[in-house]
Amino acid sequence: MCKMKNLSSLNSFPWFFLLLAGLLGALPVYSQSNGTSTQQVTAVIAGRYISVYETILNIKLDAASRERMMKALQGYEAAGNNEAVQRVLTDAAYYGKDEELGSLRVSSLVTIVESMRRSTDPALMILLAAFDKAHPDMKTATQARGFADIVGMWKRTDGLIADKGPGGNAMGVSYTTSDMLEVKSDGSYRRVQIHDHYSGSCRNMEAVTESGTLSIAGNMLQFNVRSGTKVIQDNCQPALNRRDKIPSRKEQFPWSVRPGVNDPSVLMLCWNTDSTSALCFEKIR
Repeated sequence: MCKMKNLSSLNSFPWFFLLLAGLLGALPVYSQSNGTSTQQVTAVIAGRYISVYETILNIKLDAASRERMMKALQGYEAAGNNEAVQRVLTDAAYYGKDEELGSLRVSSLVTIVESMRRSTDPALMILLAAFDKAHPDMKTATQARGFADIVGMWKRTDGLIADKGPGGNAMGVSYTTSDMLEVKSDGSYRRVQIHDHYSGSCRNMEAVTESGTLSIAGNMLQFNVRSGTKVIQDNCQPALNRRDKIPSRKEQFPWSVRPGVNDPSVLMLCWNTDSTSALCFEKIR
């Protein structure tokens, strides 16, 4: 049996900045029917959503703010904002899970509030105003980050180390992954990913190099991939060897810069690859 060993203090963590499914794991969501049509963000659901964020942010909305919040949340459906509706339904599913939400407040409060400051969502603005009123001492720590905060060299590593047999020889499979991202102040970037997979004396190496431009639009990190190559080399199956050009493309992901897990003095750049997982890079310079 192989044993997992982290090759750095950094792994991929399921962090999302407002969608709690990424922070705590997905829960089932529900809508309510009035007999003729299905209303998703009901008053009950909106109330639960508010309670969830009151717990996370350690705030209590006054009556006027709560009323405005209810209208904003229920207004998503009328506006056809399906993404916001799904966020409300997903986050409201954590109502009553105070232990998990309290743990999230301890570990990720700064990240959550910082991402709120990069949003123009009216409901989040109401929560943010209440947070600033309740915690004025945290304005500096939670100030919105911008492009200057992602300039530099970032690295992500991971690996699986094979067990050793009686004679000390490696048994089973193993792998190493190295992912380097360099972002320059002019907006250009270069990313190099190398994945080595070992099985006995066989090695399969896959290397991907990309370059292009990087920009920020609110909560989205936007990649404009202009060129790149993908190389595969296998010493046991040479027929797999190949070198391909990577077509240009555009991608965007929710992002955050936050303190390191093991060392808060080290910054990490994270972006979500889907609603439950993220890639996180440690800043090395």
